[in-house]
Amino acid sequence: MNFSLSELQAFVSIVRTGTFTGAANRINITQPALSRRIQLIENAIGVPLFERLSTGPMLTDAGQEFLPYAEAVLMALEEAEDAARGNVKGDRGQVSFAAIGMLCTTRLVNALRQFCADAAGAELSLSFHANTSESLSDVVLHGKATWGLRYGEDPRLHSEVIGQERLLIVCSRDHKLATAKNVSSNRLADEPWISSPLGIGPDDGSLWSDMAAPDVAGRHIMLTDSIAAQKSLIEAGFGVGLVPSSSVEADLRDGSLRQIDTAAPQPTVPIALVRRKGTFVSKASQQFARLIIEAHAE
Repeated sequence: MNFSLSELQAFVSIVRTGTFTGAANRINITQPALSRRIQLIENAIGVPLFERLSTGPMLTDAGQEFLPYAEAVLMALEEAEDAARGNVKGDRGQVSFAAIGMLCTTRLVNALRQFCADAAGAELSLSFHANTSESLSDVVLHGKATWGLRYGEDPRLHSEVIGQERLLIVCSRDHKLATAKNVSSNRLADEPWISSPLGIGPDDGSLWSDMAAPDVAGRHIMLTDSIAAQKSLIEAGFGVGLVPSSSVEADLRDGSLRQIDTAAPQPTVPIALVRRKGTFVSKASQQFARLIIEAHAE
């Protein structure tokens, strides 16, 4: 092996910070020195680890394969040092977590707070994303986060379903169905549907109407690019929509949206905790995952 732990540290730091400049600052070396360390690894293994894009470095396929092994080496060394010092708690290390914004609920925040209290030696970094579950998966796949919380499983990642979220059919406060009782599937089929892609089904939005009522599937569907846009259009009276319950709690409380009383069964969508396959999971990271799982099992 023609590279050392310092080169592995440089590689993992770039992944964690997302930039060469940030990584150089993090490990207290110059950027040219950092670039030389990465070049040394790439020369030794014969393949590039990063694509140098205008938006920043992105892991190549080889880099994605190399990352869990580099993490395992560094974390194993850190845990060996802890064991030698008698630190049996194993709460040191870095844990990075990303979630789509709609899943930033009170129970998640409480679990994060509990982890910070229990694992005082760990470094936790957080990011929340307004986009789809698919884009969240990309964050994890590219090594920007150890763990991710999304809707639905992703076969590209190690996925564990840890809970279910109810999906509600909603409309504006002034909609004709806002005060109707026991609305049938046939009445729902006459309405324009406004959908949002959460990355767990077809991008044409048919998943949502089909889950709401089979008779609705494929009719009058307007696809938006975000939950925020979906809710704005529904509130303005352009149609009805199926939305995760956590995304409309405030809207239902203030009355800007109304839940439609329907005879159709209430569907649910799985909440999954994901990480890269084959990645090394430290004791601190295991402790973090356990708290997130427990919070969503309640």
